[in-house]
Amino acid sequence: MSITAIILTYNESRHIARAIRSIQAFTDQICVVDSGSTDGTSEIAKQWGAEVHMHPFVNQAKQFQWALDTLDVRGDWVLRLDADEIIEPDLAQEIAEKLPRLAGDVVGVKLKRKHIFMGRWVRHGGR
Repeated sequence: MSITAIILTYNESRHIARAIRSIQAFTDQICVVDSGSTDGTSEIAKQWGAEVHMHPFVNQAKQFQWALDTLDVRGDWVLRLDADEIIEPDLAQEIAEKLPRLAGDVVGVKLKRKHIFMGRWVRHGGR
C-alpha cells in the first residue's frame, strides 16, 4: 500500500515545510502543484523532498484534477492536503495501520479533522 500526497500551493512559504514534514513518514510520494508563488514556496518544497510542478491556478477542483490527470501519481491512495494543514502523528500512525486493512472495494475514506485557529481548537461554529 502506497500513498501519494498532492498539495496545491500559492505563496505558502510560511506553511509548506510543516505540511510536508507532517506526512513524510507515511507517504511514498509528495507532489506540490504550485500556481506561480513568488515567496520561495517551490524552493522550500523541493528542499523537503517534494516534487514540484507548476500550473496556473483556475480553481481548487480543476487544479487537483490537473494533478491527477497529468502527474505520475504512483500511490495506491491519494491524500489531498492544503499547505496550511498538517497530519498529527497519531493520525499518521492510524492511517499507516488501518489503510492496508481496508477491503479492496473501498475507494475513499474520511479523516478526522481539527480546526485550529490562533492556537485554539475550534470545536464548532455558530452565530
